[in-house]
Amino acid sequence: MKEKELIVLGISVATHCQPCILVHLEKAGAAGATRAEILEACGVAIAMGGGPAMAYVPLVLKFLEQHG
Repeated sequence: MKEKELIVLGISVATHCQPCILVHLEKAGAAGATRAEILEACGVAIAMGGGPAMAYVPLVLKFLEQHG
């Protein structure tokens, strides 16, 4: 389940879906994903989605600061 949530999180970042990002951040955390794993998923999303995907990483970082 954790791996699936990390995959979906990466896809959400790559496709610029802010509500999806927030939902899957919560689900990934609940499934036991670490900060490093979440950031790795974001890194893959950036590799695939470029600059537009990178624009959503501050949302992920803010979430991690508040819930980390």
